[in-house]
Amino acid sequence: MTGWHEVKIISERLGHAKVAITIDTYSHVLPAAGAATAHTLAKLILGGP
Repeated sequence: MTGWHEVKIISERLGHAKVAITIDTYSHVLPAAGAATAHTLAKLILGGP
């Protein structure tokens, strides 16, 4: 999964004024990102490996 630092760099290279523009425009391209984020959050809340 791409981290926030990488999204910032991508946003700058695309010439977007704000990272939100990049995320709003391209977030649908990475549907697995939502599942990965949910899994990470569940691990943080519930604990485990």
